[in-house]
Amino acid sequence: MANPSYLSTCCCVKDDLEGDCDALEQRVLLESPVDITCLVTSVVSVVGVIYLLLPRPDSDLRNTLSTSQTRILAGRAVREIIHILILCDVLAVLGVITRSVVKLSVSDSINIGFCNFINIWIQFFYLCGYFWNIVYGVELLFSVKSADHSYMKYVVGFLPPVLLIVLQILMVYASSSQWCLEEGLDKLFVYLSMILPVIFVLIITPIIFYTILKSVRKSMIGSLGRFGTMEREVLNAARFKFTSIVIIFIFCWLPNLIFAVLQLFEERNMMYDVFLAVATIQAITNPLQAILNCMVYRGWPGALTMCSNQSEVTSLTPSMSRSDLDGSIEVQINSLSSRLQRSTETDPILNFRNQRQSYTS
Repeated sequence: MANPSYLSTCCCVKDDLEGDCDALEQRVLLESPVDITCLVTSVVSVVGVIYLLLPRPDSDLRNTLSTSQTRILAGRAVREIIHILILCDVLAVLGVITRSVVKLSVSDSINIGFCNFINIWIQFFYLCGYFWNIVYGVELLFSVKSADHSYMKYVVGFLPPVLLIVLQILMVYASSSQWCLEEGLDKLFVYLSMILPVIFVLIITPIIFYTILKSVRKSMIGSLGRFGTMEREVLNAARFKFTSIVIIFIFCWLPNLIFAVLQLFEERNMMYDVFLAVATIQAITNPLQAILNCMVYRGWPGALTMCSNQSEVTSLTPSMSRSDLDGSIEVQINSLSSRLQRSTETDPILNFRNQRQSYTS
């Protein structure tokens, strides 16, 4: 899990110095149950991601998406962002697994350099995950608005995490010549460098997704000339996906915010059980982000058949691979114009084309 207090535990477990481990959060994070929970959930998360990414029987099909004018939430750039986001999550979880295994096997002899490195590794890739969530939303927004978007997404996705990690390293060094993060302003800055990005994502992503949904609606009306039952289904599917992304992020990182707030209480030394409970919850929710993000961004294999007729989807999207078909939102949007040609709907909410035709006849 990504808890900045882990940097202060390095002094407690290194070889050559006796660290002061009296701080409550240090004692909690050194508990074996926390490491065991981290290890179990991390392994489950990585195995789940591997399963979701395994090639499917139809993986030999071309991994392309329709280039029709109705393409709204699909494209190579979006898939690339999803892959980077999942990769960052997996690399962070692999760091959690390494840290947990080492701590459980050699609890009192971890080298301070390794301790700092592995914790910085974990926090860096989780920070990358935060910002690539934002990049995903911004990329979709640019796609919907047909705006030009360049490689700036890599700058937005990686530069802020690099700067924040450099700040953390400087604060750890400034806190102690022995590279031990101690109480004070240095520890506060390290905490803020992890907590503020979480709050920023929680605020900005719902705004971006709401703007995308409004733009999708306008795009449908503008390009299709109508907004009826099928269009509402597509919009509802997009809304469900975006809501799931936000809920998963809250589920995974709300315990970290609670842990940070608890440290503000002066009576925190009397709250050992509360700290241990929250830390254990973090050990569950943080590593699970990898598999949960993979599920919500790529979809669960076979889920497509539950939301639409397989033969219809296959005939509408013959050039799409299973990785694309699993994203049912993209499929519905890409095939929408084809379905409209044979639609029998008689009561669309908006049908400007029919109105224009009636005026000209």
